[in-house]
Amino acid sequence: MLAILTTGPSTDLSDAERERLFLVRMANIRRLAQRGSLVVAGRLGPNEREYRGIFILNTQSVEEAAALIGGDPAVAAGVFSCEAYPWCATAALMDVRALHQRLQR
Repeated sequence: MLAILTTGPSTDLSDAERERLFLVRMANIRRLAQRGSLVVAGRLGPNEREYRGIFILNTQSVEEAAALIGGDPAVAAGVFSCEAYPWCATAALMDVRALHQRLQR
C-alpha cells in the first residue's frame, strides 16, 4: 500500500513538543520496518500540494495501512494527515531493507 503524508491541522505545537513527537515517530518507523510492515519511507521536497512524505507498506488492505499510519505519533497529533491507496510493485521491493543495511555499513 502507498500512504501519502500531507500537512496536518496541528500547526501550533511548541518546538519542544514537535521534537518529542518526531523522536517517538522515528522509533515507530524503525519498529514498523523491523517487523516488515514498512518497506520504504521518505520525505518529499517542497510542493504546492503540501505532500510531506510517503510510506510504502506491506499490508493486505488500505484499512490495515491506515491503522499502521494512524499509530504514527505525528499523525495522531495532527502534524500530518494521511491518505492510503492500494499500490502494487515487484516483490523484490521487500529486499530494500536488507540491501540498505548492507550498503549502510
